[in-house]
Amino acid sequence: MANTSISVANSKFLKSNIAKWDTADDCIAPLTERQRDSVLDLTTVVNTRIIPEHLKDEDSEFSGVKVPESGRVQKTELLDMFCTIPITNTQQFYGWFCDVQSEMERDEEQHLSHFAHQLTSFKCDCDDLLSEVESSMDQLHDLQTQYEMVSTKTSTLHQSCEHLLEEQTSLMNIAESIQSKLSYFNELDRINTKLGGQSLTVTSEGFIPMLTRLDECMSYMQSNPRYKDSSVYLAKFQHTLSRALSMIRTHVSNLLSSTTSSIQSTKRPAVNPEDTFTLYYGKFRTNSPRVKSLIQQIERRVDKNESYRQLLADCHQCYVSQREVLVEPSVSIAVQELNLKHKTDHCALVSFQFTAV
Repeated sequence: MANTSISVANSKFLKSNIAKWDTADDCIAPLTERQRDSVLDLTTVVNTRIIPEHLKDEDSEFSGVKVPESGRVQKTELLDMFCTIPITNTQQFYGWFCDVQSEMERDEEQHLSHFAHQLTSFKCDCDDLLSEVESSMDQLHDLQTQYEMVSTKTSTLHQSCEHLLEEQTSLMNIAESIQSKLSYFNELDRINTKLGGQSLTVTSEGFIPMLTRLDECMSYMQSNPRYKDSSVYLAKFQHTLSRALSMIRTHVSNLLSSTTSSIQSTKRPAVNPEDTFTLYYGKFRTNSPRVKSLIQQIERRVDKNESYRQLLADCHQCYVSQREVLVEPSVSIAVQELNLKHKTDHCALVSFQFTAV
């Protein structure tokens, strides 16, 4: 009831103010001449208006006009009725104007309400979308965290693998270095095994390379005396070298002895001393290729080890001994013949000896 009283009071106050808008004494909204002409033109155009529902009882001439049951008239209907129903006084105009204004406000409010409803729906959709985006962002953040953790672990594992590979390479290099150094020590058993085999002879293809390897091992032991047992292995290598050189000495000695024996076993008639070279040296020349290569290898190694020097001297001595056995009879006969030939002429004998030398 209080609200209704306030609304009625406000309506009366509004109508009283509107009534004063064009009074001559207390005009609250004075109009210019142009504005007054416009109002007159509008009055001429809108000489008929619909009678509002609450004004039906005030003027009986409008009792025949029916208003829709809902009490609200559409804007098109109002415009149609605007030109058909006349307004005869200011009070009717004010009432009609208020009704039209209220109707327009309701229509506008309905449009705005619909628009607000759409905005609310859109806001809900945006809120849902924002919630999904936030959820997706949280999941992406979790994925990023997991990726960083996996990346860190992978990087750590990669660094560890690189470190292990470096250590492996270092250990392999050390192992190869140790193996390379140990190979000189391991050669002793291999060479002794070869020397002890029945198939190895001084004329075999592997004999000279074995001597070369034996010299390398001995040189390595002499160059690295700080290695453990290097002196012991040096003595063992020296003993093994002596065994190999003994095989060469025996081979050369047997070859020269067999050559001498074959010459001595051949019965030939007496020959002149001048033919002795052709007769005796022919056998040695035939067998010389079998000894030449060994003697050359020994001569190349004379400066490396004293054992080679001694072996070469022994081979020379053996050769001289065998030649002495063959040449001594012929030389004795030649000397005796010279003594008989120059028995009285010693000067001629000495001159011939100088010429022969």
